[in-house]
Amino acid sequence: ICSAARGTWKFAAGTPVPTGNPKLIHQISMRVPTLDDLRTFVRRIQAAGLKIDEIVTHGSAIGCYFFDPEGNRTEIFWLTDRPCWVPVAVPIDVEQPDDVVMARVDEVWSKLRHVPVGGMPDAAALAASALSLT
Repeated sequence: ICSAARGTWKFAAGTPVPTGNPKLIHQISMRVPTLDDLRTFVRRIQAAGLKIDEIVTHGSAIGCYFFDPEGNRTEIFWLTDRPCWVPVAVPIDVEQPDDVVMARVDEVWSKLRHVPVGGMPDAAALAASALSLT
Protein backbone atom coordinates (compact mmCIF):
# COMPACT_ATOMS: atom_id res chain seq x y z
CA ILE A 1 0.00 0.00 0.00
CA CYS A 2 1.47 3.37 -0.85
CA SER A 3 0.49 6.97 -0.90
CA ALA A 4 3.07 9.12 -2.62
CA ALA A 5 0.98 12.22 -1.93
CA ARG A 6 1.16 11.61 1.81
CA GLY A 7 4.72 10.26 1.66
CA THR A 8 3.78 7.01 3.36
CA TRP A 9 4.94 3.63 2.17
CA LYS A 10 3.78 0.46 3.89
CA PHE A 11 3.98 -3.23 3.19
CA ALA A 12 0.66 -5.04 2.89
CA ALA A 13 0.98 -6.17 6.50
CA GLY A 14 1.18 -2.55 7.57
CA THR A 15 4.88 -2.49 8.46
CA PRO A 16 6.43 0.87 7.55
CA VAL A 17 9.27 0.78 5.04
CA PRO A 18 12.50 2.19 6.50
CA THR A 19 13.22 5.80 5.60
CA GLY A 20 16.35 6.93 3.83
CA ASN A 21 17.21 4.96 0.72
CA PRO A 22 15.02 1.85 0.94
CA LYS A 23 15.42 -0.83 -1.70
CA LEU A 24 11.83 -1.49 -2.66
CA ILE A 25 12.73 -3.93 -5.43
CA HIS A 26 13.90 -7.37 -4.33
CA GLN A 27 14.92 -8.48 -7.80
CA ILE A 28 14.45 -7.55 -11.43
CA SER A 29 14.43 -10.52 -13.84
CA MET A 30 14.77 -10.42 -17.60
CA ARG A 31 14.53 -13.38 -19.95
CA VAL A 32 16.76 -13.90 -22.99
CA PRO A 33 15.85 -16.21 -25.89
CA THR A 34 19.07 -18.28 -26.13
CA LEU A 35 22.01 -19.56 -24.12
CA ASP A 36 24.31 -17.54 -26.35
CA ASP A 37 22.32 -14.40 -25.48
CA LEU A 38 22.86 -15.18 -21.79
CA ARG A 39 26.60 -15.56 -22.42
CA THR A 40 26.63 -12.21 -24.24
CA PHE A 41 24.95 -10.51 -21.28
CA VAL A 42 27.39 -12.13 -18.82
CA ARG A 43 30.31 -10.76 -20.82
CA ARG A 44 28.72 -7.31 -21.06
CA ILE A 45 28.03 -7.26 -17.31
CA GLN A 46 31.64 -8.20 -16.61
CA ALA A 47 32.95 -5.62 -19.10
CA ALA A 48 30.85 -2.95 -17.39
CA GLY A 49 32.51 -3.83 -14.08
CA LEU A 50 29.25 -4.82 -12.39
CA LYS A 51 29.36 -7.35 -9.56
CA ILE A 52 28.05 -10.79 -10.52
CA ASP A 53 26.57 -12.46 -7.46
CA GLU A 54 26.17 -15.92 -8.97
CA ILE A 55 25.47 -17.87 -12.15
CA VAL A 56 23.32 -20.91 -11.42
CA THR A 57 21.00 -23.46 -12.92
CA HIS A 58 17.57 -23.94 -11.42
CA GLY A 59 16.94 -26.92 -13.70
CA SER A 60 14.23 -24.98 -15.51
CA ALA A 61 16.51 -22.02 -16.21
CA ILE A 62 20.03 -20.70 -16.00
CA GLY A 63 20.29 -17.35 -14.29
CA CYS A 64 23.01 -14.76 -13.97
CA TYR A 65 22.43 -12.65 -10.86
CA PHE A 66 24.19 -9.32 -10.58
CA PHE A 67 23.83 -5.90 -9.00
CA ASP A 68 22.98 -2.93 -11.20
CA PRO A 69 24.69 0.43 -10.65
CA GLU A 70 22.02 1.40 -8.08
CA GLY A 71 22.54 -1.82 -6.12
CA ASN A 72 19.38 -3.60 -7.26
CA ARG A 73 19.73 -7.36 -7.62
CA THR A 74 19.03 -8.24 -11.24
CA GLU A 75 18.74 -11.56 -13.05
CA ILE A 76 19.21 -12.34 -16.72
CA PHE A 77 17.88 -15.85 -17.37
CA TRP A 78 17.40 -18.39 -20.13
CA LEU A 79 14.76 -21.12 -19.95
CA THR A 80 16.24 -24.59 -20.48
CA ASP A 81 13.00 -26.31 -21.54
CA ARG A 82 13.30 -28.58 -18.48
CA PRO A 83 10.27 -28.00 -16.23
CA CYS A 84 11.34 -27.91 -12.60
CA TRP A 85 9.54 -26.62 -9.52
CA VAL A 86 12.01 -27.39 -6.75
CA PRO A 87 13.89 -24.27 -5.64
CA VAL A 88 17.52 -25.03 -6.37
CA ALA A 89 20.49 -22.92 -7.43
CA VAL A 90 23.46 -24.98 -8.56
CA PRO A 91 26.55 -23.13 -9.80
CA ILE A 92 27.21 -23.48 -13.52
CA ASP A 93 29.86 -22.21 -15.94
CA VAL A 94 28.02 -20.83 -18.97
CA GLU A 95 31.31 -20.33 -20.83
CA GLN A 96 31.58 -24.09 -21.27
CA PRO A 97 30.37 -25.58 -24.59
CA ASP A 98 26.59 -26.05 -24.95
CA ASP A 99 26.77 -29.82 -24.46
CA VAL A 100 28.72 -29.43 -21.19
CA VAL A 101 26.31 -26.76 -19.90
CA MET A 102 23.27 -28.87 -20.77
CA ALA A 103 24.83 -31.99 -19.22
CA ARG A 104 25.09 -30.06 -15.94
CA VAL A 105 21.49 -28.84 -16.28
CA ASP A 106 20.31 -32.40 -16.99
CA GLU A 107 22.29 -33.75 -14.03
CA VAL A 108 20.36 -31.43 -11.73
CA TRP A 109 17.04 -31.79 -13.55
CA SER A 110 17.15 -35.61 -13.51
CA LYS A 111 17.02 -35.48 -9.70
CA LEU A 112 14.16 -32.98 -9.59
CA ARG A 113 11.87 -33.62 -12.56
CA HIS A 114 9.64 -36.08 -10.73
CA VAL A 115 8.48 -33.52 -8.14
CA PRO A 116 5.06 -32.12 -9.16
CA VAL A 117 4.11 -28.46 -8.87
CA GLY A 118 3.49 -27.80 -5.18
CA GLY A 119 4.83 -31.25 -4.29
CA MET A 120 7.17 -31.88 -1.41
CA PRO A 121 10.75 -32.70 -2.41
CA ASP A 122 11.83 -36.23 -1.54
CA ALA A 123 15.35 -37.36 -0.57
CA ALA A 124 16.62 -37.26 -4.18
CA ALA A 125 15.32 -33.73 -4.68
CA LEU A 126 16.75 -32.59 -1.37
CA ALA A 127 20.11 -34.10 -2.32
CA ALA A 128 20.01 -32.15 -5.59
CA SER A 129 19.16 -29.02 -3.62
CA ALA A 130 22.26 -29.66 -1.50
CA LEU A 131 24.31 -29.22 -4.69
CA SER A 132 23.46 -25.56 -4.25
CA LEU A 133 25.81 -25.44 -1.32
CA THR A 134 28.84 -26.94 -3.07
